[in-house]
Amino acid sequence: MRFLFSYLYVGSLLTLAAMVFFALGFGWPMLQDYIDQLPGIEIVNDYRPDLGSQMFDADGNMIAEFYKELKRQRVARYEDLPPHLIQALIATEDQRFYEHNGVNPFRILTAFYTNFTKGTRQGGSTITQQIAKALFVGAEKTYERKIKEALYAMKIEQELSKEEIITIYFNQSGFGHNKAGIWAAAEEYFGKTPKELNLAESATLVGLLKANTTYSPLINYKRSKERRGVVLDSMLECKFITQEERDKAAEEDLVLKQKSADRPPTVNRFPYWRAYFEDVLFRARKVQGGLPLTNDRIENLTEDQIYRGGLKINTTLDPKLQDLALAELQKALIDVEKIRRKQPPGWGLSEENRPKFASRVTPNATLLGVITGVVDKKWLTVRLIDTKSNSIVAVRYPPEDDWRVRFGVLLPNFYVEIKAVERPTVGDGSPVISEQELIDRGLVSKQACQFELISTKQDMHAQGAMVCLENGSGKILAWAGGFDWSEETPGRQRIRCIDGQQPGSAFKPLIFAEAFGKGYTPSTYVSNEAYYKVLPNGDVWKPRNYDKERIGGRFQIRDVLVRSLNIPTVRVFESIIGGAYEYDPGTFQQTLGIARRLGIRSPIPKELSVSLGTADVTPLEMATAYSVFANGGVLVEPYAIESIETRNSGQKIYLHLPAGDPNALDPVTSFVITDILKDVLRKRGGTGYSRAHDFPYPIAGKTGTTNNYNDAWFVGYSKTLTTAVWIGHDRRTSLGGAMSAGKVALPPWLSFMKEAIPYHLKHNKGWSDADIKAASGNAVSPNHVLAFDTPGKGVKRVEVCSYSLKRPNALCKPTIWIWVKEGQEPREVCSDCRYVYKTVPSAMPTPIPGEEDVIPEMSEEASEGIVQPRPVQSKRLQPIPPPGAPPPAPISSDPQVDIHGNERGWVPDEAEWPEHQPSVPRPFVPVERRRL
Repeated sequence: MRFLFSYLYVGSLLTLAAMVFFALGFGWPMLQDYIDQLPGIEIVNDYRPDLGSQMFDADGNMIAEFYKELKRQRVARYEDLPPHLIQALIATEDQRFYEHNGVNPFRILTAFYTNFTKGTRQGGSTITQQIAKALFVGAEKTYERKIKEALYAMKIEQELSKEEIITIYFNQSGFGHNKAGIWAAAEEYFGKTPKELNLAESATLVGLLKANTTYSPLINYKRSKERRGVVLDSMLECKFITQEERDKAAEEDLVLKQKSADRPPTVNRFPYWRAYFEDVLFRARKVQGGLPLTNDRIENLTEDQIYRGGLKINTTLDPKLQDLALAELQKALIDVEKIRRKQPPGWGLSEENRPKFASRVTPNATLLGVITGVVDKKWLTVRLIDTKSNSIVAVRYPPEDDWRVRFGVLLPNFYVEIKAVERPTVGDGSPVISEQELIDRGLVSKQACQFELISTKQDMHAQGAMVCLENGSGKILAWAGGFDWSEETPGRQRIRCIDGQQPGSAFKPLIFAEAFGKGYTPSTYVSNEAYYKVLPNGDVWKPRNYDKERIGGRFQIRDVLVRSLNIPTVRVFESIIGGAYEYDPGTFQQTLGIARRLGIRSPIPKELSVSLGTADVTPLEMATAYSVFANGGVLVEPYAIESIETRNSGQKIYLHLPAGDPNALDPVTSFVITDILKDVLRKRGGTGYSRAHDFPYPIAGKTGTTNNYNDAWFVGYSKTLTTAVWIGHDRRTSLGGAMSAGKVALPPWLSFMKEAIPYHLKHNKGWSDADIKAASGNAVSPNHVLAFDTPGKGVKRVEVCSYSLKRPNALCKPTIWIWVKEGQEPREVCSDCRYVYKTVPSAMPTPIPGEEDVIPEMSEEASEGIVQPRPVQSKRLQPIPPPGAPPPAPISSDPQVDIHGNERGWVPDEAEWPEHQPSVPRPFVPVERRRL
């Protein structure tokens, strides 16, 4: 008889007794006074259920939702509810809804009788009582709570109409799959609004109210259909529908949204973008510098406002550019792995940096192999490398969602890492040979162990990030933070667009921008002789150029930046480091002033190696800094949120206001840096020339490669867009030998910008297709419609020899035009191009490593009727005069400073210096000399 004392039984009995007592009039005045004083009842008069916030892209498409617990898409009005949906609820939950005043005595008696006679638990709560339970008293199983529920229900009936009660019920109820409210339920299950629901769909949703997981059509369609029939029987009993309507709705085959092939992937479409909002902006995360990562000042928004306030968050993200950025980044990462895995791990690296593998096949040994074949996508045949036997073994082919399958690197001649494990045995102890068929076919050899692919953290594929900003406004248009969010470890996902990485040589433009403000010019000569520095701990730091053999001579700063030479960069930074740092009130320490002024918030330590990009900065920060060059020296802080408004009323509670610094960098310095960075991509010898010299629009940028090829960067810009690309490994391991930025990071940047520039001009600037077509080509022309704007005053365009960068003489061909500050025009006349030859040179000059495909230009000029080829402009480190030629004219000291190797840093003993001889010998001898 334990059921007699059950909570539901006793609660029903007490409620009934109280109602009888007050119904007889003994205590009704006292009860009414108590009801009037019930706390919190104003909630029903101003019912505002929790609404999740929605995020939209720049085109107005919803791309993410933020909510706590149950997701409620929007609030439905009574007019949004179809009659058969209301009838289904009343027939199933409260058939006397329009007759009682909040509590139904007859239903309580029925529940009491059922509980007493059958031992089953049947509820007696009305629709109004269920609302009271949800809004006021909770689900605690106490007798006091049950009585309060009844009292609150009676008060609700006094305050609201029946229609209002029905509306609150449908908006408050949970419908499974983390959805609350009829609007979210109709969208989740059927892709409809509530008003569009038919009879069968309405009955299905009402049936979920009893047990939304048990009767979910997405989980158990058969059980859901049975529950639908129960709801329809109740509607038939109440004469809401006919028998024919009941039978038709009961047998209808529902078209569920989850089964629709054309369901658009709108919710959480861009997960890296959503993660930035949820993990950074909504938590007001700041960098060590004490400032927000972007100009999105939403610190005053509370968590309740974001997750329960029903906000509409309008962002700057362009869906077209975002899809394009992610596609190009994914393609680049796949290309990296296809190159990398056709070489043994650690190829191109020093012995100590290469991974080690076992030389014997033993259980748990990690082995290196090369794929020899794929059998029916069930087995890989792999030849073991560096083992005594060099056997071919069978390795189980991984599932289709394995990253190596998606990357296409499980093909013949690709290297794989495998692990040897002990074979399982059968009852008699004999080993199970699952690959026996392959052994019988002679494809593999029989082994004591079996083998499986491994994917250690060290061996995971490369990752990357791409950030695109709109120049002038700071809008973040694209934000690709990795290959695929779904493969990230839950709880350990990385937002790589704001993860610090070493930028390598991509940081050098900032160093030279600082130097130009301290008296240096693009024509300043800097020594490229070997450099040594004794560190405080006694170690000797020896920076080297990317091409380790390229030592000696001297270079103008313009060439230093174009060719990305390390040693001259260090020499320049050493001469200005004392005045380059300033106090940072956010970190209470010194930081590099130019970096701070250009929008970099990460701390930059006071070390010489910083000039080579050893301090961690983020792709977002690098894009911001380069956008200052594109903006003519103006810092415009990037931002992600255009506005935030309430979804119901449309009231704006946040509107973006631009922020930045109009005087972040001298406009002339900014323009000169841009002019030099154009040569990185347009001039022979530039680190990006071989891939970018024929790009159809004016662009500028810089590559960056770090030690052991751990990181590859390209940061560049056009007149309208700035984009940063980083590719590397999360664990900062090598991408592989010779995987430089020009090979790894520049191609996806070029592919992205080639489509992004015209798209942006058309959709954001109002350009026509004809305008865009006319602007494509002849990108080096200073009159190009997309050419970078000159600052007006303070700069001058001068013609110089393309080889020496000095004033040209009559034999300097071709010449180029460069921009310089007024007063800093080259003073010297080129003394290198002073010979003509009667015969074509018999040999070509040695190309720079990595540019073997670049063939120096040959031109012809007529002189006295004889065709005489001009001397080839070889990619030498320094002018190499022939024997007996006079030395070049001396260099003026101001403002074109000449920094010699023995004037900066610690100078080694004479015996340690390389011999001063031409690093690239002249391949021919002139037969006639003509002095200028």
